[in-house]
Amino acid sequence: MKGTQEMTESEIKALAEEAKAKYKPYQEDEESPERYAYPDFCERVTYGTANCELVLFFGSKYTAIVDAGMCYPVPKIMENIDAALKKHGRDKIDLILISHSHYDHVGALPYFLKKWPELKVYASAKCAKVFSSEGARKVMRELGENARESYHDGMWKDTEIITDPLRVDVIIGEGDRVEIGQKEGEQYFEVLETKGHTDCSLTFGLMPQKILFTSESTGVYGNRNFVHTANLKSYHDAIESAKKCKAWGAKRIISPHYGLVPSEITDTYFDIFIRNSEIEKDMILDFRDKAKDMNEMLEFFKGVYWCRERKNEQPIGAFMANATPIINTILREFGREF
Repeated sequence: MKGTQEMTESEIKALAEEAKAKYKPYQEDEESPERYAYPDFCERVTYGTANCELVLFFGSKYTAIVDAGMCYPVPKIMENIDAALKKHGRDKIDLILISHSHYDHVGALPYFLKKWPELKVYASAKCAKVFSSEGARKVMRELGENARESYHDGMWKDTEIITDPLRVDVIIGEGDRVEIGQKEGEQYFEVLETKGHTDCSLTFGLMPQKILFTSESTGVYGNRNFVHTANLKSYHDAIESAKKCKAWGAKRIISPHYGLVPSEITDTYFDIFIRNSEIEKDMILDFRDKAKDMNEMLEFFKGVYWCRERKNEQPIGAFMANATPIINTILREFGREF
């Protein structure tokens, strides 16, 4: 069943406040002292509000990075990378691993490819297909421009948001290895397919250190009791991805858009994500019986989740673009579509 009468804005707001009190779906983030305490063979090169976490990995043979980040702060990102390369006696990045195809993770990739034309791009087959889509590139450009205008008071207004070149050189999938050491098996990334956030999402486990660089399919660290969820494509796939990652047995976890997760919750990180996913699912399904249409669902979702802290994580345009598939995914997978 569903609501038959249109609700007022104040009624939706009141229900959103009730949901926040009942489900506590959003909690303020905390910054752990371990957040940026990376091992000596790693260098953090992240820059920019709402950007994904960018870390260089210096193997004995190759220098690698996971994702490229947003396009708008690329001059500062490149400055950070150049300093890190110089520190480690390197002059280039050899390979980049793409966790998924969203603009906040690949927006700067064209600039990487212009600076290092021989850079090898590793990603899923689905990601390669997305890169070839003009429609997807258009969305990347629009969201990139929105982020450029939203953050740092326009200081990066002269950065051109480009989507060419954009390519995948090596298709990777479940169980594949990407070597960065001199000898085979000395140091490598193991690939885990982790759908849920997108169908192209990959997680990378660095061996032998057992450091897991997770995808957004298993959330973004918030605090010791809370992991942000973003199950855009499939709730059930996200839950299975979390179970797979937990079984991998990481010694340390790098959470996207955050950094190193506090060591004391390494063993429970994915359990927390699953619990928060279940809370969000129950909240959406509970409001479904009251809502007349999708517009009311979106206003409710915004009322629950949009706040000062969220504004610091992503532009409102990106937030609302994610809200629709998150809601639709739950309604579809639990047979409650309008």
